[in-house]
Amino acid sequence: MNSNDIKPLLKNYLLSNLKSKKNLSIGVEIENILYDYNLKRINPDLSSIISTEALQKQLIKNDNLNISIEPGGQIEYASSPSSNLKTLHNEILIYRKKLIEICNDEKIIISDFGVDSIYKHSQVPITKRKKYQLMYKLFSKRGKLSHEMMLNTASIQLSLDYSSLEEAENLAFLSDNIHPLLSIIFSNSPFWHSNTTNKKNIRELIWSQTDSDRCNSLVEHGIIHKQDLINNYIDFLLSVPTIFQESYNNISDFNGSLEKYLNQLKNNNEINNQKLKSVLRQIFTNVRFKDILEIRGADTPPFGYELASVSFLKGLFRNEKSIEKLLDLCNSWKKNDRLILIELSKNLDLNKIWNGKKIISWCEDLISIAIDGLDADEHIYLNSFTNEFLQNGPFSLSIQKSFNKNNLSIKEFVKKRWFEKKEMFE
Repeated sequence: MNSNDIKPLLKNYLLSNLKSKKNLSIGVEIENILYDYNLKRINPDLSSIISTEALQKQLIKNDNLNISIEPGGQIEYASSPSSNLKTLHNEILIYRKKLIEICNDEKIIISDFGVDSIYKHSQVPITKRKKYQLMYKLFSKRGKLSHEMMLNTASIQLSLDYSSLEEAENLAFLSDNIHPLLSIIFSNSPFWHSNTTNKKNIRELIWSQTDSDRCNSLVEHGIIHKQDLINNYIDFLLSVPTIFQESYNNISDFNGSLEKYLNQLKNNNEINNQKLKSVLRQIFTNVRFKDILEIRGADTPPFGYELASVSFLKGLFRNEKSIEKLLDLCNSWKKNDRLILIELSKNLDLNKIWNGKKIISWCEDLISIAIDGLDADEHIYLNSFTNEFLQNGPFSLSIQKSFNKNNLSIKEFVKKRWFEKKEMFE
């Protein structure tokens, strides 16, 4: 068995969920880091007095919400797919309200930052789930911040379905191009290891030092053009080392590439869509395929701005004129220019010059295209966020300014912020 036998299976799966243009939807996943009232991280596993697994059980049992637990106990909510931002927003508000009710009962604080404000990864409990234990082991040999990524980061991820191969490749190409600017606009990580992050785009920096085999931008893996992008993505995927294998509900490590693992599955007649999905989830590029496209560049949003990045990306990618404008913009960006932009995005200096313009000007261009791409009644989800960004810069910076005006420790500031902000959901 060789890769030529596997590639069609993967491609068919990536294109197995094609929708008509009028039925295209958006899904969102939101992660949050949790603390107790003493600002200790909540343990992920049920063996603890308070755990995110216990919260998960309550949310699923009482409200049938789609909740999962990340390696460091970050709680993740996944929405239903929807084409309507209002419907999506209402669903998120229901989840937030229920989560806050439970957290109030259990004396838990919800952080709305993209990185743990206080602790190093060595101070954070890791879940006992086997696949994350295996990931932790593998990442011990990879980037120096890989464990920080696993245990101390939180993001909001957008899922887009598509109507055709061409649309899938256009969306992946465009979202990969704009990822550095997206990560700047939606940077929301003002503290790290009990210090201010200053102008570091810290979650972006952490991801860049996680695992160069399976993370980062597509362009960094030689996937440069929209033409033949999915075939090139599959070639890249097959070369990536396997984190874990699944066989008859048993999870174990695997010595070899994802291609080797898939060939083994096929030879054993074990290959199916669930196994293919498991393989695709062992890739953590900024833009990644499953049977949808997942865009992963934004930090967990500040309280009250849950729909900002969602509406931003909807305005860019669910409007034909917006896509045309983006293609005109990005088609001229050379590989080396894009690699330079990726490096610049690890810092939040909006006055840096790239391709003849300040970073802030490029951000303004994207914001303008996004706003124009939304229906008039959808502007409410984006305008206040972008006004804040254009006036005060990314939230990573504006929250630091607020912190510096207070005579509080970071722990005190995080706790005070929670009690002030949670009222909007109660």
